[in-house]
Amino acid sequence: MRPRTVALLADCSGQIGLGHLRRVLVLGKAFAEIGFRARIATPEGTGNAQVEAAGMKPLPWPKRPRDLARHDLLVVDHYGVDAATMATWRKAATFRLVIDDLADHPLDADLILNQNLFAAELNYDAIASCPVLRGPGYALVDSAFRAATLGRKGTRDRVLVSFGGSDDGTLALKVVRALRRAGFDGPVDAVVSPLRDTSPELLEAAARPSAALAVHHGATMAALMADAFLYVGGAGTTIFEAAVAEVAMLPIGIAENQRRSVEALCRLGVEALMGTDEDRIEKALRRVLDNPAHARLRNVVAPDGVRRVIDSVFARLALRDRSELSLCL
Repeated sequence: MRPRTVALLADCSGQIGLGHLRRVLVLGKAFAEIGFRARIATPEGTGNAQVEAAGMKPLPWPKRPRDLARHDLLVVDHYGVDAATMATWRKAATFRLVIDDLADHPLDADLILNQNLFAAELNYDAIASCPVLRGPGYALVDSAFRAATLGRKGTRDRVLVSFGGSDDGTLALKVVRALRRAGFDGPVDAVVSPLRDTSPELLEAAARPSAALAVHHGATMAALMADAFLYVGGAGTTIFEAAVAEVAMLPIGIAENQRRSVEALCRLGVEALMGTDEDRIEKALRRVLDNPAHARLRNVVAPDGVRRVIDSVFARLALRDRSELSLCL
């Protein structure tokens, strides 16, 4: 029997960051663990180093719809892949899963995943005719984050700062300054984009003898969260990882499409901000540092979300032609 295959297409660049790629890597790894041959494509191959580091092979990005080879499963996490292209790919894959955040354009898929806190508020009826998996019960979080929490030893005393793959350290440095003004003098891990050159100002700040600041040009986030009591940074994928790792958080929206996440977090009792004004960040940090336990997102994010997504894919396949059931084995 030929190997079962899954192609995962994710947007990725130094401008939009690594969020789409990071969640696709989690899903690709999970499919690989159950016997699929997983290959991942990003435009221009920007994320190939991250794909290979995760133990998977890059796939060339299909410049034209017909350039995509036949696969058993297709996963698309890219706002720019339109419904017409997805319709063309009905012949290129037995099953098509689209990962979406906004419900703001037509979608053609067999299943849609929206893992966001606000997913239940969105109306997909007018733009799609397939089922939608909604909410952080389906969050694509690597099991390493839960494992880091379970295996944690000693007292966590570090703050983890990261704005993802679009930040060269300029935003991270703002948070570091705000942390110091807010009275935190402990160690800080600042994770900056592996897709961009690191800000000289951040490197200069880290070089000061008393800085207690480590700069990571890309990093294993799970390992850093294992030592952290607080995460400060982007309001995207990392908030789910921090929740599973049981780390306090101060999420900061840096793009308009993160505003709904910020608002949803606030409704759940977790302080979150839009924008990177240092004075506002400092004031919020004072409140969070005073009571970190109140800044945790509890009982919202399922640690087994990726498994639930895969089970849902197989369940949908099981309702279709019996010749496709071999994929469910």
